[in-house]
Amino acid sequence: MFDNLTLKKRLVLTFAAVLAFAGVLIGTAVLSTTRLVDAEKWNTHTYEVMQQSEKMLLSMVNIETGLRGFVASGNENFLQPFTKGREDFGKHWQEAKTLTSDNPAQQERLATLQQHHTQFLAVADALAAMRRDVTAGKTPVDTLLKEFCAGKDKAAMDAFRGVQAEFTKAEATLLEARSATVESTASLTITLLIVGGLGLCVVTGLAGYALGRSLLRKLGGEPASAAEVADRVANGDFSIPVTTLSGDTTSLMANLARMQTSLADVVSSVRQNAEGVATASAQI
Repeated sequence: MFDNLTLKKRLVLTFAAVLAFAGVLIGTAVLSTTRLVDAEKWNTHTYEVMQQSEKMLLSMVNIETGLRGFVASGNENFLQPFTKGREDFGKHWQEAKTLTSDNPAQQERLATLQQHHTQFLAVADALAAMRRDVTAGKTPVDTLLKEFCAGKDKAAMDAFRGVQAEFTKAEATLLEARSATVESTASLTITLLIVGGLGLCVVTGLAGYALGRSLLRKLGGEPASAAEVADRVANGDFSIPVTTLSGDTTSLMANLARMQTSLADVVSSVRQNAEGVATASAQI
C-alpha cells in the first residue's frame, strides 16, 4: 500500500510518523518534569514550615531564658530576649498557620501551641510581676521562690515542646513521602527520556528505511544511474547497459531500459531504411 502512494504522500507520512512519536516523547517529558517541579515545590514548602516551627521554639526558649534571668537577678535588661521572643513568636506562628492552611491536622496543632504559649506567658507575667514586687519590697523573696519552684512555667514549656515536636514530626513525615515522590519522578523521567530517545531513533531509522526502500523500488536503482542513462540516451548513445532488478517491469529504470531498446530499434530501422534508399539511388 505504501508503494502505491505518491512521493509527496510518502514523505508526508514518514515525517508525520517521526514527528508524532517525537511529540509524544516531548509531551511525556514535559508532564514528568512538571510533576517533578511540583514535587520540589512542595518539598520547599515543607522545609519552610519546619523552619517556622523551629523559630517558634526558639522564640519560646528566648522568652523562658529572659524570664529566668529576670527572676534570678531582678535586672530589667534580662527581659530583652523575653520581649523579643514574644514579638517573634506571633510572626512565626502566623506564618506557619498560613503555610499549613491546607492541613487541618497541623492547624489543630498550631491552635494547641498557641494555647500552651498563652499559658506560659500567663505564668511568666505573674512571675515577672512578683519579681518586681520583691524588688520593691512588697513581697518576700521566699514567696517568689516558692512560686518559681512550683514549676508552672516548666510544665507549660514542656507541653509546648511536646506539641511542637509532633508538629515538626508530621512535616518530616510529609517530607519523606514527597522526597520519595521526587526520586521516583526523576527516575521515571530519566527512563522515559532514555527509552523514548532510543525509540525515536528506531522509529526514525525504520521510517527512513521504509521510505528509501520504497523510493528505490519506484526508481529501480540509484537516481544517479537513472540520470546517466537518460543523459546518454539523449545524446544518442544506446550502448550503456541498464541494470534492473529481477521481475521489475514498472520502475523508472525498467521504463528507461524499454525506452532505450525502443529508441535503438527505431534508430536502427531508420538507418537501414536510409541505407536502402541510398543503395537504390546509386543503382539508378
